[in-house]
Amino acid sequence: QVGQLLETGRRVNYPREIRVLVAHQGGSGKLPLVNMIARALNCQYCISGGLHNRYPICYNDHAVHSIDSLANQFGAFATAIRETWAEIGKEVLEPRQTALLNTVFSMFDRVGQLVTEESLRDLWHISLPACNHGVVILEGSGERLGLRSEASGSRFGRPRRR
Repeated sequence: QVGQLLETGRRVNYPREIRVLVAHQGGSGKLPLVNMIARALNCQYCISGGLHNRYPICYNDHAVHSIDSLANQFGAFATAIRETWAEIGKEVLEPRQTALLNTVFSMFDRVGQLVTEESLRDLWHISLPACNHGVVILEGSGERLGLRSEASGSRFGRPRRR
């Protein structure tokens, strides 16, 4: 599935488009694979669900990583995937599956190209709040994507006794 997504992203690429990857809970901040896919697809935004977040979180990797730390995280993940595949990859794959798997492995080989000073600043991660605590509204206009958020906030009062 990842190989198919990468191939589609490479094939369907318009220079002036805004690319957004929508991921499951955990998202690009916790899961290196999601972050790598977003970079390989040249996404500007990666949106994922938060786990009980009371507020939306928006950041880029420049705020939390150095080039070396992110490249090391990606490298360790790619090594773990390759080792796992070496253990379980004895099954016979169809030629199309093998080609897609090679597409994913080529993404791992390009870790150095995916992690640059520019890419640390250009990919924004948005972690959504839990739906009962707030919303994030994206508004697109031309080549711009606006972000507006609302949150119910935290209760700082004393806990009620029952």
